[in-house]
Amino acid sequence: MDTNQLWKERFSHHIKMLSRYLRLMFNDHLAFALIFFVAAGAYFYQQWLEGVPETFPVDWIMAVVLGLLLAHSPVRTFF
Repeated sequence: MDTNQLWKERFSHHIKMLSRYLRLMFNDHLAFALIFFVAAGAYFYQQWLEGVPETFPVDWIMAVVLGLLLAHSPVRTFF
């Protein structure tokens, strides 16, 4: 079996499914709502960051959260 051909087939199938999904998702005004929510989230995140002290253990919290997410979720790719 040719691995390059297999990768090309899976990649083209993935792009085809992704384009169908994104076309359905952005048909309505969902894109505008997402932009609004991302902008509002960025504003409130900036406000929250100004109140966080310098000694806040960000590295440990991010390591635990990302470790739990990566350990819990199965790897799902088109490879």
